[in-house]
Amino acid sequence: MHFGRHLLAEAGRCQYGQHFFDYRAAKNGLKQDVASSDAAGSAFQAVVESELHRVSQFYSQTISKLEAQLDSIGDHAKQPEETIKIAEALQKEVQELTRFAALTYVAVVKIIKKRNRHLRETCGSAANTSMHALDLLVGEVFFTSPRLANLQTRLELLGKAGLSKQSRRQPDTASQLLEDYTCPVCLDVLHNPVVLTCAHRFCWGCIVAHCSACDNDVQCSSSSSVTTTPTSSSAVGGQEEKKVQAAGTPRRLLDALQDGELGTPSFYPCPVCRKPQLRDIDGLQVDASLESFIANLQQMSVTAASHSSSTTTTRAMVRAGTAAAVTRQVRQHAISRTSHGSSSRCSRSRGMAATAPTAAGTTTHMAA
Repeated sequence: MHFGRHLLAEAGRCQYGQHFFDYRAAKNGLKQDVASSDAAGSAFQAVVESELHRVSQFYSQTISKLEAQLDSIGDHAKQPEETIKIAEALQKEVQELTRFAALTYVAVVKIIKKRNRHLRETCGSAANTSMHALDLLVGEVFFTSPRLANLQTRLELLGKAGLSKQSRRQPDTASQLLEDYTCPVCLDVLHNPVVLTCAHRFCWGCIVAHCSACDNDVQCSSSSSVTTTPTSSSAVGGQEEKKVQAAGTPRRLLDALQDGELGTPSFYPCPVCRKPQLRDIDGLQVDASLESFIANLQQMSVTAASHSSSTTTTRAMVRAGTAAAVTRQVRQHAISRTSHGSSSRCSRSRGMAATAPTAAGTTTHMAA
């Protein structure tokens, strides 16, 4: 009930607070429509569209600035301290911008619900209550553009680049890093990774299959408004089904998904966070930087494992060789002691034999 106050409080804590969606202005526009019994909600729509345009413009400018700063890190490649400093500052700004975009999205969903409810109560069946948040957000870059998610990914890879180098010396490092790059759908290491606008990552094939599954669900639940024309499968995927949406069919929004309903052919929910994603299979691009990083980690993991196995084998051989040498020394010592003992016994025997005649002669002489 007090979302407007909450939004103002968040704006006060965010460095981009002065650029937040003006929720209060949208409420004032709605009050004008209710007071004039405007079933179309003209004043409200004008305010909301103006605010969304302003938010998207600021978002685009900020993203361009952050991308330029990240590109400039290459100029400080030989200065690690400067690189870390810039990367940390960028990470904070990216987090702030992510929160800015998320709160704007929630504000639009909330105010559209409020608008439909108040116009229905005021104008009854004459009110146009078919407006949905996605009708307005589908053309806004802060909601549909993957630039922020790609920026987050680049910063993450930059931070982990140093750790990946340690895998050359520490066999377990590469394997541990790879655990952070698994697909939530197939639970395997990402293959042809795709980053959605919410920054969640999936295999290209897994997200295409997810889209197809969502399309099939929509076809079963709303066949009266949507016609599905199946097409032949292709090697690259993404064109398994062709959607033909009936004219005038309104787009659905996230609150419908939260109420347990299904999406529409225009959007599909992220398998992790359920944020609506614009259904543009042909526009899904494999993140080349992420793909290269994962490939390097896999190669390092194999090399490190091979090196570890070789080192273990060498140590085992050394230990085995040392044990064999000790055994030989023990045997030689035993043989030496045996030989020495035999020589001593032979010497004593010969001495006794030499003294025996002398003793006999002495006895004979004494007898005589």
